[in-house]
Amino acid sequence: MPGDKSGIDDLAEKIYLFIQGKCLWQFFPREWDRKANIEGIMGMAAELIVNPKLPQPETLVDRYYYVEAKLLVSDIKKEFPQVLELGEDEKRELMERVKQKLLEVMVLKSINPELRLSSY
Repeated sequence: MPGDKSGIDDLAEKIYLFIQGKCLWQFFPREWDRKANIEGIMGMAAELIVNPKLPQPETLVDRYYYVEAKLLVSDIKKEFPQVLELGEDEKRELMERVKQKLLEVMVLKSINPELRLSSY
């Protein structure tokens, strides 16, 4: 699988579906909340999947992303052990693809009218 772009695409789709069925952080009620959570958690997950000994961040928000990302990475490694066979760049690419798919579906293409209400 290393070096196989279609394999990364398939794995990214599977991880995306896994997150859709398991993680609540993608469903925050406002567009900016969703985007911040997806970018923060998936960004931290991309770092943790490459460097599991990443030090815990200092700010409360970053700690939240860190904890969610740590749980997500642990689950991904259990559910999709083929991730462990990937190189660092492939892991980063994989997590970026998952993040982009989440942003596309949960933020950009969301048809929830309340998501963008300024008074909400």
